[in-house]
Amino acid sequence: MTEVVNDVDKIAKSVTPLPFTVECTDIQQKLIKKEGPITADNTLDWLTRVKIKDSAYGEQEALIHLNAPYDYHGYRLFQASFIADGKARSITLRVTPESGGAPQDVNIPRAGSATLPDGTRIDFMDFNAQFSLGSEQVETERSVYTNPAATLLIHPPGGEAVKAFAFSPDMAERAPIAKKPVAGYTWRLVDYEKVPLAHVLSIQKDPGSPVVYVGFLMLAMTLGAVFFFSHQRVWALVEERGPQNFEVVLGGNTNRNKLGFGDRFKRLTGAISGEVLEVKKS
Repeated sequence: MTEVVNDVDKIAKSVTPLPFTVECTDIQQKLIKKEGPITADNTLDWLTRVKIKDSAYGEQEALIHLNAPYDYHGYRLFQASFIADGKARSITLRVTPESGGAPQDVNIPRAGSATLPDGTRIDFMDFNAQFSLGSEQVETERSVYTNPAATLLIHPPGGEAVKAFAFSPDMAERAPIAKKPVAGYTWRLVDYEKVPLAHVLSIQKDPGSPVVYVGFLMLAMTLGAVFFFSHQRVWALVEERGPQNFEVVLGGNTNRNKLGFGDRFKRLTGAISGEVLEVKKS
């Protein structure tokens, strides 16, 4: 954790080590329009799954949403930002044998692997939303999936690993390299789940937050008492004028609803003096 410290004539950063480690296990982005870019205005929520390892409390998993931070023993982990490079959380490949036979669909998570029935292992190495084979890269918005392609590492049984590219069916028809079989198969990218390159989390520690919350609660109660309840006060000055004879002078004040208080004050004076006073109901 870092914080800015004002040290006389300069501003420095103070670094405090955390008593635990945070390991990201998965990130996910829920889009408003699945066919749109992974920009903030097209996003419903960012989800970050982490594993917290602590020597004092053990290991536990946590899920952090955009508007739902995770509290851990006085620390708060919340979603801060994201790096909007177009990647894939998972891909679905259509694998067709070069020797003939029915194609099969294989789903592979990000940085994961899958194995075909003949023992061929497929490693999901990378994903590019704007794949280009040329040396000149056109600078475009990185959050837009213009030419998506997955980079694979194929491990045939008993053979050396070879690199392969899986393009979408439309792009594969225009790219000669996509029609060439690799390790005895042709590879097509038929589906993928969009996700950014990375999520950025912030960790905050507020040891005095319970006191602040109690203060907010007391402030709300005080404001409620001020605005929703009237303060009424009545004074009585009692002076002796003779044997068994007293003079009582009454006074009163209120901060709101003065007409209603006036009616109640008349009833009070009538009860003390013994006179019957007619009071109109307000």
